[in-house]
Amino acid sequence: MKTKILFLIVGLICLTTNSQIQFDEHIIGPIVLPRVVKAADIDGDSDLDVIAGTSGNWSIVWYENMDGQGNYGPKNGINTTIGADSHSLHIADLDGDNDMDILVANNINHILFWFENTDGLGNFGPEQYISTEAASPSSVYASDLDNDGDMDVLSASTSDNKIAWYENDGLGSFGPQQIITTNALGANSVYTADMDGDGDMDVLSASTSDNKIAWYENDGIGSFGPQQIISLEAEQPGSVYACDIDRDGDVDVLSASWADNKIAWYENGGLGSFGPQQIISTNAEGAGSVYADDLDDDGDMDVLSVSYSDKKIAWYENDGLGSFGPQQIISIDDEVPTSVYADDLDGDGDMDVLSAWPEAYKIAWFENLGPLGIEDHNSTRFNIYPIPTKGILNFESNTTIIQIDIYNQLGQLVFSANDTNTIDISSLDQGLYYCKVLDENGTTGSKKILKQ
Repeated sequence: MKTKILFLIVGLICLTTNSQIQFDEHIIGPIVLPRVVKAADIDGDSDLDVIAGTSGNWSIVWYENMDGQGNYGPKNGINTTIGADSHSLHIADLDGDNDMDILVANNINHILFWFENTDGLGNFGPEQYISTEAASPSSVYASDLDNDGDMDVLSASTSDNKIAWYENDGLGSFGPQQIITTNALGANSVYTADMDGDGDMDVLSASTSDNKIAWYENDGIGSFGPQQIISLEAEQPGSVYACDIDRDGDVDVLSASWADNKIAWYENGGLGSFGPQQIISTNAEGAGSVYADDLDDDGDMDVLSVSYSDKKIAWYENDGLGSFGPQQIISIDDEVPTSVYADDLDGDGDMDVLSAWPEAYKIAWFENLGPLGIEDHNSTRFNIYPIPTKGILNFESNTTIIQIDIYNQLGQLVFSANDTNTIDISSLDQGLYYCKVLDENGTTGSKKILKQ
């Protein structure tokens, strides 16, 4: 349901060359105390459903994208005997059966667990424990840390200052906790990326009690080196993310820090040596979460933030070299948003924004209407299936697709094809990629794809 049009305040009062994107808010549904939201294809129909972790009646709920255009059905609760306090979640194929399972960190009960998508249609089995050795786990992520072709689990836990990982046997059974460090005081956020360009997944962390943003080098089989500090200049960093901000082919780092209201980034020299903090904004009061995606479809990664004290969801336009425009507000609400995510929720080829407000009992998404709020903004509407894929991808569109380009998370073109509706990317490494298509009318669209 459309509830209101939200104008980008900065874009209306500043005479700049920045993209002035307008967003239209759609309420997905009332839900008790949603904390974190993600989007993924839960039921195998090639569109993006919404998944939420809560502190309310259910541990996890999900909403089916009924028509592929962002019209969501009623909530589907996934029950658990553990109790509802899903502080962090991640969506991945944990048992190798080509559907999306749900990984959860329960902060109060100190448990990491997952739900198996038993049939690929969104019917989930009971919770399966991964570990009870992470004290107050605040962040969880899945990635192939030992290069054996399956998704391992990574956690940050606040009360014991741990960054740790758990090896997957490929079928969703996990080994004992393997500690990467206990020197991340108040460990609050964790992520993986190839920080040093050697082809394996290194680990990135933020810890609030020691103001550290740090990374840990992987030897390729899951043995990690000592903590390498990226910055001590972010006061109480609660969120980190990694992507290629300046389009130079390596992975840079983003942070959101509560105590100094900063959204900032750190340039990678290419081998995991990072430059000084570069401030994107100090106008995100109580900055709590940071994310990046190409919101204006110009080929670089823009930045999204949630800030708790001023109750803002905002974005910052990247010029492609890591210089950012002023804060552009997507939403200011009466209650505090706690999560931000971006993906193409309505299948129109651009990146929409998803968020949650615990105290408002609300999940909503913001439709990207493009420059100046024009709904028909030259974007190709298309579907891709299956996602995730081991190689073959099929494309459906109402117009003729004349070019398909696949980019990795560094923005590097890794695959291209012309005049086809089926491609084979089996030669690409596992991970997240961005697909951009060009149709016969000269319009483009983009989607994320997951290669297994």
